[in-house]
Amino acid sequence: MDVFVLGDPHLRVDGQQLPFPAGRPGRLLASLLVARGKVVTDDRLVDDVWGEELPVDARAALHTTVGRARRALGPEGSRIARTAVGYRLDLAGVVVDADQFAAALTQARALEDGRRLAAYDEALALWRGTAWAGLAADIAQGEALRLEEGRLAAREERAELLLKLGRAREAADELRQLVAEQPLRDRHSLLLMRALHRLGGSAEALSVYTDHRVALAEELGLDPSPELVEAQRRILERASEASRPDVPDPTGDVASDVPGDPSVTLIGRDEDIDQVRTLTTRHRCVTLVGPGGVGKTSVARAVSGAEQVAWWCDLTSVSSQAGVRAVVATALEVEVFPGGTAEAALRRRSQTASGLLVLDNCEHVLAAASDLVTEIVAAGRASGSSPPAGSGSGSPSSRSIPWRHSGCQGQVLRTQTYRRWRCSSSEHARQLPTSRPRRKSSTTLPSSSADSTVSLWPSSSRRAESA
Repeated sequence: MDVFVLGDPHLRVDGQQLPFPAGRPGRLLASLLVARGKVVTDDRLVDDVWGEELPVDARAALHTTVGRARRALGPEGSRIARTAVGYRLDLAGVVVDADQFAAALTQARALEDGRRLAAYDEALALWRGTAWAGLAADIAQGEALRLEEGRLAAREERAELLLKLGRAREAADELRQLVAEQPLRDRHSLLLMRALHRLGGSAEALSVYTDHRVALAEELGLDPSPELVEAQRRILERASEASRPDVPDPTGDVASDVPGDPSVTLIGRDEDIDQVRTLTTRHRCVTLVGPGGVGKTSVARAVSGAEQVAWWCDLTSVSSQAGVRAVVATALEVEVFPGGTAEAALRRRSQTASGLLVLDNCEHVLAAASDLVTEIVAAGRASGSSPPAGSGSGSPSSRSIPWRHSGCQGQVLRTQTYRRWRCSSSEHARQLPTSRPRRKSSTTLPSSSADSTVSLWPSSSRRAESA
């Protein structure tokens, strides 16, 4: 027997759909089902079924109602068993969708980011409406509230995961619905502010804060949480920094989802794409070097577009080291805690983020980009991860990939902190540029201003490519 309560309650017995019993038999069955196999006393059942309108002979009335409930279950009626003090529902072999949801949610939370999204989707797909529907405000009120809270948490966690995966637009759509349904819930408003800020909607993000603050004050007489206040402060601060010369707007599209036109097909570049993708599994950073127009960015898009997690940063409008940091920090959603610094926050984020960070058009800010990737790699090493077997000492490695229309050959620098370091042998570290001897590692970036580059760096946990 299958029991469905994530929506209008109904049953499935021997493959046949059955309506949930109506009236008093349904109330009795709901009371037994909520108890999940535990004994419900006669007195409790009488209260649940009749409430304040008690029958003259409660025991006889209860016996009659139990019989009607058993008949409604057909061949499964014997599951309603009598005990010394009451009744219980035998759930051996019974599948309850509410229990399936709880188990699926627990499993989703234990998975890595790349698999967790699909698990959340599977769990939420079990829902067909309000838990327990008409019985949600009565016998099943406690369970219905618990289930609805679990559903909200799953949607919230899914939206937060979308943000982490670089899918801010999808996250914003879901969070707008959540805020509309639960306008007083701080966490929903906070995540929506982050999503909108990520998409360049600083003004809209601040409007979300204002609406939430007003709603809290009018409905509950409360103020927003310190975390929400801090989020507003950071958005205002970054908006102010964006107006200064040489610092791009960190809320614009320079740091966003991996761009790409689905109507564009790369012809004859499969080998190049495969080669770059292979290199990213062996090294910490890949640098594609070549004149403009040979297809470096297109191939980089194809490689990053196949990743579970990827952030794309276009550095075209950046002209300073601070600008490079601002764009990358926005892409990685770096949070500066009170009393902390932006540099420390970026290092902390680099140790925990899992994905592929792409820096496009960085030829005019080579020094800043090189310094930044050095810091990201160093932060990854500090996380305590170790290189895979056969990788030598674990020193970072890089390769310059001269890019021509005919293909590529090259080198990579890869970081991996979530699970392990992925890098090549230590000899590659000795091939790094010597123009900055103070650095132990660096990306190999083109020195000619005629060359254009695409840098693909994984923020600590996955890998980095530069093209």
